[in-house]
Amino acid sequence: RESSREVRGLALLAPPGVRVLKHCRHAKPHACFLMVDVHGAHLAWTKKRAQSQQGSVPIAEISDVTVGLATAVLARHGVPERADRYLSIVTRFRTLDVECESVAVRDDLAAAVDELNASATNATGRPSEAVAGLNATNVTLSGLPDLPLLIWIGNPPSFQFFHVL
Repeated sequence: RESSREVRGLALLAPPGVRVLKHCRHAKPHACFLMVDVHGAHLAWTKKRAQSQQGSVPIAEISDVTVGLATAVLARHGVPERADRYLSIVTRFRTLDVECESVAVRDDLAAAVDELNASATNATGRPSEAVAGLNATNVTLSGLPDLPLLIWIGNPPSFQFFHVL
């Protein structure tokens, strides 16, 4: 179910983030943590969990989310045998190209980023149902130990993270 993917992806993106390999134009791939910033406005990355933000992409500027060897960076530097684990977040000015630990994680992150982007660009300024009310999707998080729960709260809306015990 797509909403389950979104919720799992949002949980992965909650600080301290999910570990991915970031592919760059001029450097070797390097490990980093990808997360949503505390305001829910940017996808940010950092080399270490406790380190301050290294870089970010405004969620509202995301124009596409692609998988596989779809960008120039991954077409040039990606490994075809691992193409099913690649995720690219495309903006007008750049791409953020990452390699996930599995296809399932890639799919969850892609669904979450699509949902975040749809929420950020929603004309009403209100988040979509999957982000605004996890109870509306009736998603069970059993079997996912100590994952943060992401909820959109307040006016103006911001993300709040809670741990499910």
